[in-house]
Amino acid sequence: MELWKDMLIGAIQNQSHSLSEPTKLLELECYIALSRIKSVLEDNTLTDVDCFEKIEEIISVYEEMGVKIYSRHDF
Repeated sequence: MELWKDMLIGAIQNQSHSLSEPTKLLELECYIALSRIKSVLEDNTLTDVDCFEKIEEIISVYEEMGVKIYSRHDF
């Protein structure tokens, strides 16, 4: 439930959406996030050494949505 709350707050703060249809707003945000994560994971131009950057980019997607990553983000 905390993820839902964080995403909703982040979506409202980052864009000028109203709360009239929060479920549709979150569905859109989820689709956008999944699309971005998929693009990161499918990027075959990076070497295995660069995979760290892929993980950082995925974490950044969550952070941009207002969702905090509380563990394993010490880099």
